[in-house]
Amino acid sequence: MVPLSCLKSLAQNTTQVTGTSPASLAVDPVMPKDANAAMQLASRVNGLGSLDKPWHLKADYQTFDADGKPKDKGVFEEWWAGPEKYKVSYTSNSFTQTLYWNDGKGWITGDPGWPPTPQEMVRQYLVHPLPDAAEVAKQKYFAVDQKAGQLPLKCLKQGIAPQFVGDEAPHESAGPWTPSICLMPESPIMRVENPDMTLFVLFNDILRLDGRYVAGQVAVEDAKASIVNANVTELQELSKIDDVMFAPPTSALPAPVEGGEKGLIAGHKISGPDPEFSPSKRVEGTVILEMVITKTGEVSDLRVISGPKGMRQTALDTVRKWKFQPYLLNGQPVDAKASAYITNDTF
Repeated sequence: MVPLSCLKSLAQNTTQVTGTSPASLAVDPVMPKDANAAMQLASRVNGLGSLDKPWHLKADYQTFDADGKPKDKGVFEEWWAGPEKYKVSYTSNSFTQTLYWNDGKGWITGDPGWPPTPQEMVRQYLVHPLPDAAEVAKQKYFAVDQKAGQLPLKCLKQGIAPQFVGDEAPHESAGPWTPSICLMPESPIMRVENPDMTLFVLFNDILRLDGRYVAGQVAVEDAKASIVNANVTELQELSKIDDVMFAPPTSALPAPVEGGEKGLIAGHKISGPDPEFSPSKRVEGTVILEMVITKTGEVSDLRVISGPKGMRQTALDTVRKWKFQPYLLNGQPVDAKASAYITNDTF
């Protein structure tokens, strides 16, 4: 279920038509009765990842500290000409970076490394909110009818529908507490995503572009506090592609990549304890941490992004003791930002 603290952010569905002809959007896709087919459809029509026409999106965002207090404001922008030609930028007081992607190679200007977790969430939930259809096809889903206040939702969950005994489902089967994607009952418009049973992503003010749904407002929250909010200010198809826009300046550096001989090669943990939560504190959830892995593989600048207060200190104490193989840029160790997710699900 969507927690009460999140319901205030979930408005009734509104739709707008932006940057395309109303005639192409006259009829929403019919919602399949089969949960797997519904999830396949949702993955194709939510976000811009499956759109094969050039587009541009711009959004303002607000990040929050671990206690939900406003931290930083910024602007996210993406120009997309194809899977091998796009440009992504973040601009704020704490992080400014532009990524240029051309023919399988990426280059960045501004701050090095990956964007901080809240900024990455802005792009993910506006542009790529769901896995692609090929990944979705590997999973099994079942549907549960739920309500967020007075708003009815059809929630799709991974696993096999549980067999209830009274009000309880056996722990070994997937039940209503599993991560879910919640859609409008009669159309595949995504309204709530619960990716790891700790975060809640709320999708409001739904925009449409060439048959795709894009949230005009996104709010990412844990059970008690906001993490990041984003508001789309521009969304349109690009009728003309200027290759100069996607060409990196000569001062650009290789972009972060996973593996390969060039670019930033991700480090990996080589030692360190697992978290040991006190059995007397029955706290469940996930703490998201952000850190810098130094050139020598040590953890520095460690901070909490979100998570239950009763778990934060244990998570911090644990990760401070971790040791990493450093990140490498062109074969040389460098400082780099990274994230860690510490989960307590033992109760």
